[in-house]
Amino acid sequence: AGNVTLNAGAGGTVALNGSMTAGGLNVTAGGGIGLNNDVTTTGDQTYNGAVTLGGAGAVRTLTATGPGANVDMASTVAGGGKSLTVDASGTTTFGNTVSGVNALVTDAPGDTMVNGTVSASSVALNDAASLNNDVTTTGNQDYNGAVTLSGAGVRLLNGGTVTFGSTVALNNDVSSSGTLDFNGAVTLGGAGGLRTVSGANVDFASTVAGAGNSLTVNSPGATTFGGAVSGVNALVTDAPGNTAINADITTAGNQTYNDAVTLGGAGVRLLNGGTVTFGSTVALNNDVNSSGTLDFNGAATLGGAGGLRTVTGANVDFASTVAGAGNSLTVASPGATTFGGAVSGVNALVTDAAGNTAINADITTAGNQTY
Repeated sequence: AGNVTLNAGAGGTVALNGSMTAGGLNVTAGGGIGLNNDVTTTGDQTYNGAVTLGGAGAVRTLTATGPGANVDMASTVAGGGKSLTVDASGTTTFGNTVSGVNALVTDAPGDTMVNGTVSASSVALNDAASLNNDVTTTGNQDYNGAVTLSGAGVRLLNGGTVTFGSTVALNNDVSSSGTLDFNGAVTLGGAGGLRTVSGANVDFASTVAGAGNSLTVNSPGATTFGGAVSGVNALVTDAPGNTAINADITTAGNQTYNDAVTLGGAGVRLLNGGTVTFGSTVALNNDVNSSGTLDFNGAATLGGAGGLRTVTGANVDFASTVAGAGNSLTVASPGATTFGGAVSGVNALVTDAAGNTAINADITTAGNQTY
């Protein structure tokens, strides 16, 4: 089939009422385009006018099958409650506002450019995506290809759970009313030197590469670092909620955890960089080692396997209580070790030979105390 060009001019309208198969399709209609049936082309599809989904059935499908074939919706898309699926091997572009769509879906090959705001019941972009504007859904958002956040301002991804199945380039701050699940490697970028990630819960299941930028995570729920964090300047979590540190974190600057922290994962937990400050409670289920100072400003509880927890840092300050839960505690520091709150429930307590220890509260152990 050959190419089809439909030009209704600046004020005219075009209604695509029957299913169409063509080599390519270029529609220009300043008065609007009624997409009332599905369209299949081997070449590009270009819609220069406001598109309204209609016709029979719950889904409108645009398919561009040829190698590198593109679908460009240059103006607005009004869904009218219908779903829209775009299958294109090249670039799918939403150039303006998309609203009233039920499910918005793109296929795996190619890439998608979201240049206008999107409002839909759900979004599933299965190809690589550039999110240059905000996306709001009543349900979930699934981005299964590599994602780049760009455009002006904070990127708002509001709705249910927002899942990134592949890599994410965080060139903007991102905020969501739902959970943010980063299942692929995350790289911080963009201007300003600081990226802020805000969500109901925030889960970094894979690695975070800072590229010299700082990272702030704000969540009233659970923040999880499941993969190694490296190349970050300063790292901060906010006061509500809790943070699970299940992998090693290396920063050039300070690490400040203002919410309750649980150390987990396998092996010794390395928290290297500047001063590491725990502003709330800490569940020490792993040994912890830092090249900087460790400040425990909230109550620390010993746990995990093996019956012995070892805490190593340039300085180690337990400003609050330590609850041993029957475990032994060894503190190794070439600088100052401080017990500012009562220590109880510990089996044996040992400090190393280097540095000095200040005991400013009562210490009760079942076993020996060796300073």
